[in-house]
Amino acid sequence: MLAYGTLRRGVAAFAFLLALAPAARAGQSALPGAFADIGLSARAMGMGGAAAAGFGRAADLSGNPAGLGGLVRPELSALQTEQFGLVPTYYLAAARRLGGAGFGLGLLSSGDALLRENTLLIAGGRPLGDGRFGALALGLALKLRHAAFGPEGDLPGIEGSAYGGAIDLGLQLRRGSARYGLFVEELASDLRWQSSGLGAYHEGVPPTLRAGLGVDAGALSLAADLEVALEAERAHKAALGVEWRPHAVLALRGGLSQRLATQEQRFLSAGLGLGAGLEGGRRFQFDAAYLFHELGGSLRLEAALLL
Repeated sequence: MLAYGTLRRGVAAFAFLLALAPAARAGQSALPGAFADIGLSARAMGMGGAAAAGFGRAADLSGNPAGLGGLVRPELSALQTEQFGLVPTYYLAAARRLGGAGFGLGLLSSGDALLRENTLLIAGGRPLGDGRFGALALGLALKLRHAAFGPEGDLPGIEGSAYGGAIDLGLQLRRGSARYGLFVEELASDLRWQSSGLGAYHEGVPPTLRAGLGVDAGALSLAADLEVALEAERAHKAALGVEWRPHAVLALRGGLSQRLATQEQRFLSAGLGLGAGLEGGRRFQFDAAYLFHELGGSLRLEAALLL
């Protein structure tokens, strides 16, 4: 059993690491020049992007690594999208349970010949036990990054590259049919850029703090996120999504996301999931989602095999 003191120490450690974030990102600009977060899950995108509460699936590699503590089955997944119809993105992920914890490995590649970004994600989530408030899990993700940019062919222009890394930290609390999540993305982040135009410099990706709620009630699942801006130049955001499973092979999803600083930036999304049982108890899952956005729509396709 998880004693109250253990729970309190875990929350205190989380708050302490969060307090270190401003020092880790000192000197960076308020807006990221690269490695923008797009959320790496077609299911979550179909539900407005709400993923901070965790799903207990490989998608928690990027949504909240603490959710990997609830992983039950090994999983392989692949995702493809073109963000706003412009930026091609590919993502491969694998997750499985080892001992008392869930672990995941992911490889993300986005961009083209002008700018190519690659990220290797290594994450783990471990349950800390059951206490008076529910079942608590702690998760940590490490990101290793590399980028290269330059003109196409023999055309003149600025070229360069970057390498670096980042740390994400998450907590998840399960209580009955509800899941509560707290996720700090880019808690510590640093990129070392080398440019033929600007020389060498450092730049990190600004951190984000998300709190999430997920509720499973029979054929319905609800998810909600609140993103708190940790930089003055960024806006707070909220996301809300719903999933309805009318049949064992079908899931229908819808959601919206809203920048809280203005009523103008509200975006809708829709998605569906199709699943089929295979021999040996394995399951194939296909998910698709579409984001309606002022910069252009984004279609996301994902296939997963649960072993």
